[in-house]
Amino acid sequence: MSRLRVPCSDLREGRLTLAADEGRYVARVHRLDRGADVLLFDAARGVECDAVVMEVRPRVVVAAGPPRPAPVLGLPLTLVLGVAKGEKVDDVLRAATALGAARVLVAATARSVPRVASPGARERRWETIAVQAARQSGRGDVPIVAGPAPLAAALAEVPESAEWRVALAPTARQSLAAALVRLRAGEGAAVFVGPEGGLEPGELALAAAHRFTPVSLGPLVLRAELAAVAALAATACALRG
Repeated sequence: MSRLRVPCSDLREGRLTLAADEGRYVARVHRLDRGADVLLFDAARGVECDAVVMEVRPRVVVAAGPPRPAPVLGLPLTLVLGVAKGEKVDDVLRAATALGAARVLVAATARSVPRVASPGARERRWETIAVQAARQSGRGDVPIVAGPAPLAAALAEVPESAEWRVALAPTARQSLAAALVRLRAGEGAAVFVGPEGGLEPGELALAAAHRFTPVSLGPLVLRAELAAVAALAATACALRG
């Protein structure tokens, strides 16, 4: 069985007291006790280390070994995501992290459904979700999450290195499968998925101006979050070769 991976934002060699949430994850969720081996990782710095649990009450204390570079399993893959309803951004972000996306750019589109949140609360939530998903999937890095921003601004943030770009559009003549034939392993890629209700013609034209090719996922109608995960999974498989 693989060791439990635990986020640690102040990773260094020596005796460390875990933050409350991480300590609860170790002692209450997984019920680890003194002497248990864990793997600490700091995704922001891209480092990890072996550690041993020394105490579990009242706080979880570990003895951390020397930090080393963590495995970077992310791909040169960007997702541009139109803001969707409810918690769908959260769900897509979890999947995008697990599939290896390096960047998730949240965009406001004509058919987006806005959510009222205190300044910065949504962004902090997304950061937490990305770290948790990285922990669960074994990534030593986390994707950059930005937005929500106007669509033009989000599209402009797609790295120039992403030469292969597609935008999901049900009426597109070309399929995603056909477009993936031109994608080489390790090449930069970007996928643009609109919200529930799709993208308007002007938004598809704006995407085309940013070198996105419209593609479809076939005759079936998929919900926005499922379409995003399906397109990301297919693209990630092609990038890994």
